[in-house]
Amino acid sequence: MGDQYPVVKVAAVQAASVFLDREASTEKACKLIREAGSGGAQIIAFPESFIPGHPLWYHHHPATGVVANKFAVELFKNSVEVPGPEIETLSGAAREANAYVVIGICEKLPDTFGTMFNSQIWIGPNGELIGKHQKLMPTVGERLVHMGGFGDTFGAFQTEFGPVSGLICGENSNPLAVFGLTAEGSRIHVMSWPNHFPRRHKRNYLARNAVLQTKYLRSEFAE
Repeated sequence: MGDQYPVVKVAAVQAASVFLDREASTEKACKLIREAGSGGAQIIAFPESFIPGHPLWYHHHPATGVVANKFAVELFKNSVEVPGPEIETLSGAAREANAYVVIGICEKLPDTFGTMFNSQIWIGPNGELIGKHQKLMPTVGERLVHMGGFGDTFGAFQTEFGPVSGLICGENSNPLAVFGLTAEGSRIHVMSWPNHFPRRHKRNYLARNAVLQTKYLRSEFAE
C-alpha cells in the first residue's frame, strides 16, 4: 500500500475586488473566506492587491493625467494599514473559517500621505496576523504608487503543513527569490497575480512564464 500522506485543501480565489472601495472589498473578501472555509479549504489565497484593487489604470492612462491622478488619490484613501480595522475584520473571518488566509492589499504607512506598498498578508486559522510580505520591486505602473520592500518581510511561514510561502506577481519570475523559498523547504507556495492580464495574447510572456514557473515550483516543492 505504501506511505500515506496528508492532503491539504487549498482554495484559489478567482474574484474581483470592489474597485477602490476598501470597506466593500473587505466585506467581499470575508464572504469568500467563509464560503471557502465551509467547503473545507485549509488555505485560502486571494489575488494581488485585492483590497482595494490594483493600479491597472497606468496601462491605459497617462501617468500624470487627470484620470490617473484621481485614481491614485482614491487608491491611497482606500489603502490598508497593518495592523488596522480591515485586518481585524479579515482575522475574524479566518477564525470563523478555521483556515489560513493569504490576501493581497495595498498597504499604506500610518501618518503618511503617500507611502504605499504592494503587500501580501498572512492570517492564521486562529485569527492571528502571522505576518506580511512587501513586494521587493514594484513592476510597470506600480512604480508610480508603490515603493519597494526592504527584504525584511521575505521568507516562509511555519504551519502544521510545513513551511508555506508566497510571492507577488513578477517576483515569481525572480530566480533568487524562488531559490530562497525553496531552500527554506516551502511546501505550499502562493503566487498572487492581478486579475487583468490578457491570457490569450500570444505576446503575453508574463502569463506564459507564470505557467512554466508554476510547473517548476510544483516539481521543486514536491520533493
